[in-house]
Amino acid sequence: MSSQVCLPFSPVKSIAINARRDSIKSAVIRVAIFASCVTPRTVCKDCNRFFNSEACFSRHKDYAGPAKSLCRALIKCKKCKRVVTRASLRDYHCGKVRCSTCQIYVKPENHQCYLQSVKAKKIRSAVERKEFLDNHVAVDNDVEDTKNLMLFDFECTPDDGKHIPNLCVVQNESGDEKVFSGPNTKDEFCEWMFQQENANTTFVAHNFQAYDGYFILHYLYKNGITPEIITRGAKILSFTVSEMNIKFIDSLCFIPMKLAAFPKKFGLTELQKGHFPHFFNRAENQ
Repeated sequence: MSSQVCLPFSPVKSIAINARRDSIKSAVIRVAIFASCVTPRTVCKDCNRFFNSEACFSRHKDYAGPAKSLCRALIKCKKCKRVVTRASLRDYHCGKVRCSTCQIYVKPENHQCYLQSVKAKKIRSAVERKEFLDNHVAVDNDVEDTKNLMLFDFECTPDDGKHIPNLCVVQNESGDEKVFSGPNTKDEFCEWMFQQENANTTFVAHNFQAYDGYFILHYLYKNGITPEIITRGAKILSFTVSEMNIKFIDSLCFIPMKLAAFPKKFGLTELQKGHFPHFFNRAENQ
């Protein structure tokens, strides 16, 4: 694309303008600068651009061979003052830029996004996955929203310097509760969790990202199931087992405080967090 733009009181010369700056893709504009331009400026009502002389105004209306005139090719946005090609107006978002990470148009001054996760490779064969999910349910891949909500919490014995779950309490929105205890707590809880009755459910734990989530993740990897994970460093913000549309999230991401601070924060007087004797929770004291 070739064009002529006047800059007053400058010698005649040619310069190249970065095409991306003016939202014109795959083009370098050749600019001829004329010293004869005078003020006041003339505005074109068709493309909303200003010109420093009538000669320049007329010149931008001229056709350059088979190519469109500059007036037919470019237009200036009245709101954000950017000059864009008319061909790009259909996808143009005033005042926004396209984020190269999440591929949406955003305002750059306040946009935050996470790097998109890479689709994990399927570890199990189709036959092996069917066998593992024999007592589970397959859901429609188009289903995105979960319908049920479950809250859970692990308590562990610190024997031999390792945290081994020996108590898990899970509760639904109605307050119905289920308790798992003993040395096989993790496996028993996970086997119950990945049953047909719990499909389309979101499981929530406080500090899931740095504690409870790792027990479930270990169980899934041990059984060859790779969830879709969103992490922040070494912490697990959430993950999804797509075969059953079961999602896990951390309430700490939404309520950044200790459980003990909940009653005062929400004005609760009849409830408070109890004390659990973590270091007394050893095999010899069971």
